[in-house]
Amino acid sequence: MNPPEPPCFPETPEELAASYSQKLEENFIASQDHEQSLRIQVKEREAVIQYQKEQLAADQKQITQLEIEKTQLATAATPAVLTTPAVTLFPPTPAAIAKATADDPAGPPAPATPPSSRTPSLSERIPDPKEFDGT
Repeated sequence: MNPPEPPCFPETPEELAASYSQKLEENFIASQDHEQSLRIQVKEREAVIQYQKEQLAADQKQITQLEIEKTQLATAATPAVLTTPAVTLFPPTPAAIAKATADDPAGPPAPATPPSSRTPSLSERIPDPKEFDGT
């Protein structure tokens, strides 16, 4: 706010006081109008904040419900008992093996070799009792 300007040539001190009083009153009214305008802006912004808080609470509630639903659906999708992968009780027949590997250019897999009855190193060998003379 600007300080009131005195008249150019006041003739009496009363005119000077009246001029200052008028300017002071105009500034006071302008400041009251400005204060009222600011109060209105504050109320509007508080209303917006309240609305946003309500929206946030509603969105968080919906997210929580969706998370619960997601967990329930995931729980419902998992089996209650552990199941093993497809295991056959009987070994496959040669015809079934041929049919399964017909599209495989490498052919059927090589049969697994049984483990050797010999021990892997000489230091672990147990001597044959027939060859051992005991002396």
